[in-house]
Amino acid sequence: MFGNIKNKNLPINENFLLRPISPYGVSKAASHWITVNYREAHNLFAVCGICFNHESVLRNKNFVTKKIINTAVKISLGLADELRLGNIKVYRDWGYAPKYVEAMWLMLQKDNPDDYIISSGEVHSLEEFVIKVFEKLNLNVDKFVKIDESLYRQNDLEINYGDNSKAKRELKWEYNISFDKLIATLIDDEIEFIKWELKNKKSEEY
Repeated sequence: MFGNIKNKNLPINENFLLRPISPYGVSKAASHWITVNYREAHNLFAVCGICFNHESVLRNKNFVTKKIINTAVKISLGLADELRLGNIKVYRDWGYAPKYVEAMWLMLQKDNPDDYIISSGEVHSLEEFVIKVFEKLNLNVDKFVKIDESLYRQNDLEINYGDNSKAKRELKWEYNISFDKLIATLIDDEIEFIKWELKNKKSEEY
């Protein structure tokens, strides 16, 4: 929704100008303004949770965090040989999805509707994310991770992260999961998920 912040005046808060750089971002910005319009024009109780990257084991495999963790776990189990990635020099704000759902619920309990940035409030590079995942699994990142320039995006966000102070202040929401804890939780959940997938696949073969 916000695009690349040219003056790097980060973190992003609820008052930032929307300047999306992709059709996906444009659709999110349009949804945001439609919600605001209906709230103001028709006095509806409508809120916008502007959620930064929120991760869980249920992520689709086309999302980079899921791809990284799923492939790394499979490498550790002997089920994959390498992980191919594009630009890992980007910086993002990653959080744990179940905690973000708590914030969504809290928004709906307010007497007056409003819009809130929901984020971890921290920024980390994708490279750091990859390194921590592979270290956690005792894997050599240089051996298994390959950079593939064909996977680079033409127009990618360099850095973005959110200011969650309004949500903390007005919703009494707490985000208390460290980056290391997030990665450890996602890895543990992924291991259980892959075991479940393999068990179901084996059952289907019989």
